[in-house]
Amino acid sequence: MRLLPLLERGLRLGLRRSGVATHHVSTPLGRLHVYDAPGTGDGRGGRETIVLLHGISATAAPFAPLIARLRRSAARVIAIDLPGHGFSEPTRVPLTPDRLFDAMTAAIDELASGERISIVGNSLGGLVAVRHAIRRPAGVARLILLSPGGAQTSDAEWQALQASFRITSRREALAFVARVQDRPPLIARLVAHELVGRTRQPAVRDLLETTTPADPIPAAELRGLPMPILLWWGRSERLLPASHLEWWRANLPPHAVVEEPEGIGHCPHLDDPSRVAARISTFS
Repeated sequence: MRLLPLLERGLRLGLRRSGVATHHVSTPLGRLHVYDAPGTGDGRGGRETIVLLHGISATAAPFAPLIARLRRSAARVIAIDLPGHGFSEPTRVPLTPDRLFDAMTAAIDELASGERISIVGNSLGGLVAVRHAIRRPAGVARLILLSPGGAQTSDAEWQALQASFRITSRREALAFVARVQDRPPLIARLVAHELVGRTRQPAVRDLLETTTPADPIPAAELRGLPMPILLWWGRSERLLPASHLEWWRANLPPHAVVEEPEGIGHCPHLDDPSRVAARISTFS
């Protein structure tokens, strides 16, 4: 019996019981699964909708602890399963970066039309968040990037990153988990072997095969973003190379804030959702 799908279904059930709706939104790549949480809005972001975007081979379900905390200060919190990930439909065509960006723009436009939104993106979700902000700068109130993808990279760095997702054994899976989290909990180690199948899913394979080092975020467009931007790059980041952080430092607009918190790895919402929620709620 596979544990990872059971855990994700359990998280979805727990979210539903706490008042979080789950539904789907149509996009050119098929229907995407969405967690849609009303907030109490009693904090600084009371009139704000927060959109959460996860990374490649992950799902939105592990955002559950973060969703619970962000609901206290936002009007609404949305977490979307990327195309071909989680409870979203399998993609109808091979998943390329451009198709991914088009589908996510369509989903966000449909879900939060006319709303003041902040986008929080982790890893690949960070890249998607930046691309959406470039396309819709007037519609994004804040941009929070957690170890985002999309930096300029060398061929060797990209090949090493691709190789890290070619998981064929439990040993390799455990090594991957150790690179993603600061201190992986027992449950992460128990389900690590299931990453062998997770990283072989068509959407993951398609993205890794169709993304190239020649297609970073356009630096000039990144530097022109007007909204407040926060970049978190944990001191325990072990998946992306340090050169990526330096690229972000060099190419983010001058008003962007870059922080390197201790005890945080590639997926901050897994390491310490309370700290992440608190920082999102206070950042302006």
